[in-house]
Amino acid sequence: RLIVGTKSWFDLVSERPQPRPDLAALQGRLEQAAPGWQLQDTSGASPELWFGAPGLPNYSEHAGPYLSPCPLDPLEIKAAVVDAVRATWNFSDDPEDDEDDGPWSFPT
Repeated sequence: RLIVGTKSWFDLVSERPQPRPDLAALQGRLEQAAPGWQLQDTSGASPELWFGAPGLPNYSEHAGPYLSPCPLDPLEIKAAVVDAVRATWNFSDDPEDDEDDGPWSFPT
C-alpha cells in the first residue's frame, strides 16, 4: 500500500514543491509484473496505490479487506517507486524548467 501524503504537495511560500509521481504510470509498470494493482483517483489529496481488491475508499484507515499479498519481491516494488519519484525531480529555480526535461534538471 502506497499512500501519497498531502503535506508534500501544498503550495509553499518559501519553495516550489516537487510534482507528484505519476501513479498511473507506476501502476502500469507494476501491473506488467503482477496484475492486481489498484489506484485511486490521482486528483485527490492523498491518492493510494495498492495490491489487492478494487474499491478502497479514500482516506481509509483500515484497508485490510482490500489488501492482498503481492508476489513481487519488495525490492522490485521499491525500485519502481523510487524510479517514479525520481522521474519527477526538478531542482531548477526557473519555473520555465517545469517542462519535461527528463528526470534530471539541475540549475546551471
